[in-house]
Amino acid sequence: MRSIIQRIREKVIALTMFADMTHYTQMKNAGVKGFILKKANKFELQQAINTVFSGGNYFSQEILQKMVFQSVRFPTASNQLTHSEIDILNLICKGFTSHEIAEKLFISAKTVETHRSNIFLKADVHNVAGLIVWAINNNYFAI
Repeated sequence: MRSIIQRIREKVIALTMFADMTHYTQMKNAGVKGFILKKANKFELQQAINTVFSGGNYFSQEILQKMVFQSVRFPTASNQLTHSEIDILNLICKGFTSHEIAEKLFISAKTVETHRSNIFLKADVHNVAGLIVWAINNNYFAI
């Protein structure tokens, strides 16, 4: 009996109305193997059951699309970095201080701080660690 229960637990499909990263992460951490939206048709439900039963994972296409578009930020005119901001971002990611950046780029420390503030606003981050992660994810910096 326990082995049957264990095999059933290994094959859980979440029937959900949520298609966001928060719910996906929580369910994935709980061991869910498939995610399907409640509005799915019976053919998609059957495909999910067959896929998970045979040992695979199943995700509704709509859930996948929403997760992809939620995790990728497309640049808009208001959050694109200028060439100067890109130069400064690169140096911040390399560990330079504002004073060091100013000396290296032959600009004032105040100008560096202004660019730095604009970069933080455009990236919607609050610290250097978050900025570095954002820069890597948005292909401004590579390790």
